Amino acid sequence: MTQIYKQLSLSGYKGDKLKESLVEKGLIAQEETREGKRGRLAKVLALTSLGVSRLGKLVLVGKGGDSHRHIQSMVKEQAELFGWQAKIEERIPRSLESVDVGLRKDEVKVAVEICSTTKAGHEMENLRKCLEAGYDYVVSVCDDDKSLASLKTEAKKAFGFKERERIRFYAPSMMKSFLKSVDPGDIVSEKDIVSGQVSMQKQLMDMNEASEYLGIRKNTLYEWVVERKIPHVRVGRLLKFRREDLEAWLRKRTQEEKDRDFV
Repeated sequence: MTQIYKQLSLSGYKGDKLKESLVEKGLIAQEETREGKRGRLAKVLALTSLGVSRLGKLVLVGKGGDSHRHIQSMVKEQAELFGWQAKIEERIPRSLESVDVGLRKDEVKVAVEICSTTKAGHEMENLRKCLEAGYDYVVSVCDDDKSLASLKTEAKKAFGFKERERIRFYAPSMMKSFLKSVDPGDIVSEKDIVSGQVSMQKQLMDMNEASEYLGIRKNTLYEWVVERKIPHVRVGRLLKFRREDLEAWLRKRTQEEKDRDFV
């Protein structure tokens, strides 16, 4: 929020007055996060769906238009706030095609396509392009509720069930909720506090990390996954393992072995 005031050359007083007016009208929303430097409190302002809609009526729309570019910038800023790498007009490797915004964090890749004036059939081609490029998730962002509903209906016709698992449809203001839901990032583990220093521990492990943690070969771990012998989650097309699930699974296996020995 402080950065926005600086960019607009507003004092704190004038900035707050303008902010309060826009919040009251439902054009922007303010949230408090711990995403500031060193985890400090940071207040974040974002356009609501109503705000994006009102803005679209005042500026150019369509590919490369002001509204399109604004949503691109907003998605990029929100993603970077949550630690994602974001690139506008990210080029698809070995292709002349690009996606409106490409997002990456650890091993998860997200393609964001912005729908403003194009027809639903054309947007389906854009979504397929992103799926074939290997993105784990493809998000279609649209600031019009009716158009968003039309896109969802068209997607049911154009894609199979497995493909639809990787596709999402959101208003611009909902992107941050999506990013939180697929974030493979770190969490703080209170068990690892040493000399007052809080260490960071990955919440999700990949195949290599999980097999090393369990002391088994990766092929063996994969067989257990296929046979549903071990807890796992899917992030897009990737297999992930929660450390707490593996610890609980190991405790259960250990107890079963003890009970068997006793008998």
